[in-house]
Amino acid sequence: MLYESQIIESVCRYLESKGHVILQRLLTTERGDDIISEKNGTFLYIEAKGATSSDTRSKRYGKPFTTAQVRDHVSVALFKCAEVLTRERGKENIKVGIALPDNENYRKCVSKIKKAIETLNIIVFWVSTNYKIIVETPKNY
Repeated sequence: MLYESQIIESVCRYLESKGHVILQRLLTTERGDDIISEKNGTFLYIEAKGATSSDTRSKRYGKPFTTAQVRDHVSVALFKCAEVLTRERGKENIKVGIALPDNENYRKCVSKIKKAIETLNIIVFWVSTNYKIIVETPKNY
């Protein structure tokens, strides 16, 4: 199972391989935009979530998050994207994304809000346990 920090690191490596410059990469203990990258004047803000807690003191450490926890995580990620779009309103070339573990619970949850993700033009980065990245871009991108 992937920790949030592993998701962040994997997505940053992927973006760098595609020519992005990473402007910000937060640790799981830090607050703010998890990833900010720039490529050709376009800024990408990404909110990341993990599949389990990386806190050894947590009851969820090493255990997959429950369906309810996954829903909460996806809700927070969706809110974060909406917040960035509102905060950066009027600025040119702003994109938002979410980076999530590629597992059944997250896939099911995201499928329930697919229309909202497309409406807000949110890019979804799916990260597998072998760190392979699948990118889903909205149809109207």
